[in-house]
Amino acid sequence: MFNLTRAWQSLNQTTIGNDAYWHIAVQNEAALRDTLPLIRSFVKGITLDLGAGKLAWRASLLSSAKTYHSADFTPEHPDLDMLFDVTRPFPLESETFDSVFCYSVLEHTQKPWLVLPEIHRILKPGGIAVISVPFVFYLHGEPHDYFRFSKYGVAHLAREAGFSIETMTMNGGIFHFLMNMPSIVLSSILFSLHCAPLIHPLTRLLCQCAHMLDRAFDPQGRFTMNIIAVLKKK
Repeated sequence: MFNLTRAWQSLNQTTIGNDAYWHIAVQNEAALRDTLPLIRSFVKGITLDLGAGKLAWRASLLSSAKTYHSADFTPEHPDLDMLFDVTRPFPLESETFDSVFCYSVLEHTQKPWLVLPEIHRILKPGGIAVISVPFVFYLHGEPHDYFRFSKYGVAHLAREAGFSIETMTMNGGIFHFLMNMPSIVLSSILFSLHCAPLIHPLTRLLCQCAHMLDRAFDPQGRFTMNIIAVLKKK
């Protein structure tokens, strides 16, 4: 009997860390589409991947960073450099990093307002933080999924921590959200049927349709899936 959860987990475990991972679902395709240009434009120098998990973004960050470091709360990957709780003072020296990349992390912390001040502290003057948080998104990482953020909430937390906002990208939208689950189901089925080469073109087609519909019906991003903010230490 086909088990969707098991198939989806297996597909993720098989692809994460290589290029195929970014094309297994609409959420992945859209994340890469909107985040990669920001990495290329803003990430530089000594970079910390905070909440790095299974190092999905490592290759993309290494293309722009001079030196790459990774940290998380749990040892999800053998190559993680550091383990610590982001809601406590980081065991890192002040003004150490040129860039901090923190993707889909704050919603999994019980006190997200404590994280940005520490990111600000460890950045060098003029340093950049790339932060991604969900707005219209399904429960994930349960039971440790605590918050959703509006663009106004992100702006408030950033300014309270001492950051200026360089740019804020509304990633995905209601049509991305609606097409995401069908893409997950179809990709999982194709993977189980050993038809993995069909996953990428199908995902790309669904993502392109979602992108056109969201631009047409929600150009202001009121139903955005995620918010990607680029913050600068003044």
